[in-house]
Amino acid sequence: MSSVPQKNSESLPLVGHLIDGELKYYNGKTQEIYNPSTGKISKNIQLANKSIVKEAIQSAYNAFPSWRNTPPVKRARIMFKFKDLLEKNSEKICQLIGEEHGKIVHDAKGELQRGIDDSLANSILIKFNQIGTITETMSTIHLGNMNGFKSIISHRSGETEDSTIADLCVGLGTGQIKTGAPCRSDRVAKYNRLLWIEAEQSEIPFAKNVIS
Repeated sequence: MSSVPQKNSESLPLVGHLIDGELKYYNGKTQEIYNPSTGKISKNIQLANKSIVKEAIQSAYNAFPSWRNTPPVKRARIMFKFKDLLEKNSEKICQLIGEEHGKIVHDAKGELQRGIDDSLANSILIKFNQIGTITETMSTIHLGNMNGFKSIISHRSGETEDSTIADLCVGLGTGQIKTGAPCRSDRVAKYNRLLWIEAEQSEIPFAKNVIS
């Protein structure tokens, strides 16, 4: 393992693994990182091998007793410092996603509002068939939009080949969808729908905030 960052043959920056406050690099497989805003490959990230995973787990295991024995007041200071760092560097952080766990729109919007009020995240994972209706989903996304939160339309377990979430993603202008690897028909159906939408109208205007 090397402590000095390496670059691939195309001289792209290499992203390592942060363990014990130190970026770790090793000679192994890498994956290109695509930047959708520029349409270019911007970096390479090292895929974790068995030794890296073991080292990360051991680091967390070693750190837990120290955190467990930390007085509650000091823990609170640490968490407030963490919150302050998130607020100051929110634009540099890719996305800190808060998943809505509510079964009804009231719970989902309540969790989103708490995330907004306490600066706990800057984006939310939306599962519209968990929230309730499309109207309620739009209302929740609108609340996020009005407070600078990005929304990610997501599938759920037990999905069918219904591709509604692909239309929601485009129609509401979320720009992001989470529907898993294209290895099953229920997942491929969503990606196919996105391709059909693009083929039908490549310059389609996104609705963005559809609730005034």
